[in-house]
Amino acid sequence: MLKKTNLLFMSIIFLILFIPFVASAPPVTTTQQINIGYIISDSPQTYLKQNTKFQYNFFLYNLSNGVLLDNSTINCAFYLSNSSGNVIYSGLVDYYATDGHWDLKIGAGNFSKADNYYYGTKCVSSSYGGQITGEWIVTPNGTELTTPRASIDIGLLCVLIIFLIGAIVLFISFDNLINRTLMLGFSYILIVVITFVAWNMASDFLISVPMLVQVFKILFIVLEVGTIPVLLGLLLWYLYMVSKIKEIRRLMDKGFTGAEAERRQHGK
Repeated sequence: MLKKTNLLFMSIIFLILFIPFVASAPPVTTTQQINIGYIISDSPQTYLKQNTKFQYNFFLYNLSNGVLLDNSTINCAFYLSNSSGNVIYSGLVDYYATDGHWDLKIGAGNFSKADNYYYGTKCVSSSYGGQITGEWIVTPNGTELTTPRASIDIGLLCVLIIFLIGAIVLFISFDNLINRTLMLGFSYILIVVITFVAWNMASDFLISVPMLVQVFKILFIVLEVGTIPVLLGLLLWYLYMVSKIKEIRRLMDKGFTGAEAERRQHGK
């Protein structure tokens, strides 16, 4: 009787010690692998340029044997949605038998806003199917906005501003007419370049303030259009001033004072 009691007591102790280890064991997860159907292989492009049409291409393969598939029994459909989840474009994808790829041309109007866009493609037949989803990031220049690039842009802008300040200082300090004229022309060109850089920086990093981007854009276009007229005007102004100086010197050579010669020149 005592032996049975001891055996029962030891069994209870064993269960108390062993049960926590059983309870703490991780659950077994079973993953179902599907070896039949279709696999869509598209290009890994991530960044697209704003207001630019895009040609979406992919190949379609049999998942079980890797055979390239055509449109004889398969239809492929595509959709594009914005960051709010609204579908802004959808359509069937064309097949090109020349090289076996599927192709869809998406109009530029669908990428009118710099934003994150999401797409999905499905290909189905009467028996099988396959699908793929992805994300496109639309930026003004179609490139990734990185900190190193921002540092380069800011550094370039600072150098250009320093050059502009230096040109203005030289213009003030120069007494020679041709040097002053050259500094005026150089300053104008620097202003055009600074405006262009500011426009590109605003396009990259101030996407949420499109009005400011447009201001820099319009300012750059106006200054760019005015480059030739301004430089031509400076040249004509220089030639005019040279002719005046020559006439003043001619009068001074005849015995007139500088003030009198200048007064006579202005009186013509």
